[in-house]
Formats: sequence, C-alpha cells, structure tokens
Amino acid sequence: ETRFWRVEQSELYKPAGVIAPKLPLYHPYHPFTNVTNGYDLPQVPLATKFDNYTDVAPHHLLDMVSAINPTEVQTFFVVQSLPYLPGIPVIARYQYGVFPDAKSEMKGFQSIWAQGIVFDHKSEAISKLPPTKIKIYESTKNELSPTILCGNTMKLDVVENLKGRGVWSLVVSSENGEVGDDGLFINKCRVFVGYTHFLA
Repeated sequence: ETRFWRVEQSELYKPAGVIAPKLPLYHPYHPFTNVTNGYDLPQVPLATKFDNYTDVAPHHLLDMVSAINPTEVQTFFVVQSLPYLPGIPVIARYQYGVFPDAKSEMKGFQSIWAQGIVFDHKSEAISKLPPTKIKIYESTKNELSPTILCGNTMKLDVVENLKGRGVWSLVVSSENGEVGDDGLFINKCRVFVGYTHFLA
C-alpha cells in the first residue's frame, strides 16, 4: 500500500507500475532489472512534505540553505524499497522531483542540471554528488516505459550498504549549472531538503 500526503504522484514509469512521488528518489539506473525476483518494482509506501525545513533538517544542511528563501524549499520524508541484488549501484534519480510536469509519454527530451548533498546521520559523513545534467526522454524500446530517465551518474552506494538505513539530502536543480562560491547552483530552479529511509 502506498500513502502520499501533500505530494502528487509522478507520471514517470507509471505505465510500468511504479508509484513514485514528485520527490527525489534513489534507485539503480535500470529500475526493472537485477531485482531479487522477477516481479519486484521499487516501492514508495510513504511520502510526505512538510512546511518548514528548519524544524527537521540537520544543521549540516541547514547551514547550506540558510541564504535560500524558506518558501522556495520543499521539505520531504520518503520511505522507499531497494528490491535489488547485492552489488548493484544505487544512483540519484532526482528526475521525479525536478521534472514535476513530466508525462509518461513525451516527444524528444528535457534536461536540467542537478546536484545533491547527502548527509548520513549515523556516521555524520557528507557526500557531494557532483553537478550533473540529467534528462528524461522518449524511448521506443519499451512500450511500458515510453518516457525514461537518463544519466547513469551521481552514484550514492551499493544496495546492501543502504538497506535499513536513511540519508538526508539537499537537492538543487538549475537551468545553466553555474556554481557559486558556496558550492551550490547560483540560479536555482527547485530546492529539496529531506530524509529518505531505505527499507531493509
């Protein structure tokens, strides 16, 4: 069962049976292969958004977004599965959030710059996923997934190191990818701060 509060369902991969929120997610480049059995799909049983990130986000990320207008920050909480075999890389799939108007069928492609700052609350380690141009585009290879996600970069970790854990993420998108002195995009389109828990 999937429960979304204050967040809509993304159209991306919807024809293939994926029920995903319009929020940043993490899963392998090919979400339908290397699964633990032939019927598994990435699941998001819980997703919600909050009004104020300052009440919930760790100070490590708060310091980075202190100069951003709070009304421009989308604060989220996501619980998702990783039904994949050990050793499979899990990468940032921020397309669900930064392309909120994406359709399950499209012509051509859309692209945008994205970056992620990931904070592990347990180890207090910060990982900076480099600014990367990510895409969604039309595919004729799979009738169930006519719009697919592009960009096999921004690796977070492998499946077995993430299951049962959670990470905080600061996700920023930009049209031109120009980075300022603070390491974040100067011209920001969308900003997300949130916690993602990976089911064991």
